[in-house]
Amino acid sequence: MQLFFKSNLMITLLMLILAGTSMNNFLLIWVFMEMSTLVFIFIVSMDQYTLSSLSLKYFITQSFISMVMVITFLLFDGEAIMLKEMILSGLSLWKLGVPPFQNWFMNLIMDASWHVFFLISTVMKVIPFLILSMFFSYMAFTIATLSVLAPSFMGASQICMKKIMGVSSMFTSGWVIFSMISSKSDWLIILLLYSLMLLVFCANVSAESMSTLDNSFGLSSSDSLLMFFVLLSLSGIPPMSGFFMKIYILMSVLSKGYLAISAAIVVMSSFSVYMYIKNTFKYMTLNILSPSYMNFKLNFIGWIIIMNMASAIILYM
Repeated sequence: MQLFFKSNLMITLLMLILAGTSMNNFLLIWVFMEMSTLVFIFIVSMDQYTLSSLSLKYFITQSFISMVMVITFLLFDGEAIMLKEMILSGLSLWKLGVPPFQNWFMNLIMDASWHVFFLISTVMKVIPFLILSMFFSYMAFTIATLSVLAPSFMGASQICMKKIMGVSSMFTSGWVIFSMISSKSDWLIILLLYSLMLLVFCANVSAESMSTLDNSFGLSSSDSLLMFFVLLSLSGIPPMSGFFMKIYILMSVLSKGYLAISAAIVVMSSFSVYMYIKNTFKYMTLNILSPSYMNFKLNFIGWIIIMNMASAIILYM
């Protein structure tokens, strides 16, 4: 019975977010965002692997930001339009949990199950990204740069899987924000691509109850290979889809004349690649030592996912 209600809540959540993205009025978008937050709270409260306090922390944080957001929209007008856009842009970034507003996000994910972590990192960010695209400002551009630079250092010494993926989520959020420079809709494609990669990862680690990379010892060979490809794609190693995603965004930033920022992004992305590669090879080393690695069988679904990860090179050609 609980599974039935949880499935219905998930469908309701997705429908609310889809309805919110189809609106072009801020107040209507805000209403759908708050409704989706309430549904998400119910989903979290029914998750047996998530601490009960998480739903309260998430509700208080998001409600406060939303309250300030709607007050700002209603009070500021006329000559204060630029100030209003800057404040709404900053509040949207706070909702997204990107640097320097990442503390609430990093604290929450440590108490969350992998299922809830996936929802917080992807689904619940759709409408805040939409609002940010509506009120995009140079402040958002500056924060996007910080979102790419800061996680490169934050994740280098991490061994906790959730912290690594939390840093990865902040890093990807920075790239999603950069994609708004050239187009108001490209960000949704980038976020969808990241969501597919993260879904595969979270499904595997959730099934194996992994909390650190050391817990990956003994995974089946097919699961090990799938997670290996997901981590490579998230790092942006060619010919994985993550590489072409970042190249496309970087070309868009360069086309707007931001040469210095583009160069800084490339350099800092190298540090993030180091973070991924270090953890990826540690992960694969542990599993090569596993007896199950010798009994290699890759199922049909596994091949589909792997081909999907590398399909970007075919589209690019």
